[in-house]
Amino acid sequence: GPHCHAPDCLSMELYNADTGRLLCHMEPVFGKSDRLYDEKGYVALPPCLWGDAADGLLEPELLSLDTELLSIKRNNNTVGHYGEMASWQMRGIVVPKQSTSPEYASSKSPRHGWIRFLEDDILV
Repeated sequence: GPHCHAPDCLSMELYNADTGRLLCHMEPVFGKSDRLYDEKGYVALPPCLWGDAADGLLEPELLSLDTELLSIKRNNNTVGHYGEMASWQMRGIVVPKQSTSPEYASSKSPRHGWIRFLEDDILV
């Protein structure tokens, strides 16, 4: 999922640049109390989750290996912070295309596949 440094990170978005489709939008959640996972002074970066619709999740996206992605990070530059950065920490799996060709069916080459989102991550 998205990763950026607080306290100046306002949001991050990941788009399929080929289609303009928004794949992930994240806004940090700032802690407000002394309860576990809501500690004042700390920030949580909620992941984007895909999976089974029966679990209330979006269906995983299929991206071809040549899909162009666009990342946008919004930052509050009035808050001083050294080492400002943003990145997407992602994982995915290669899903082979369906084919009746024996050569294709036995191929393990990623160039024959698609990238599929897994949980909060993708492979780029």
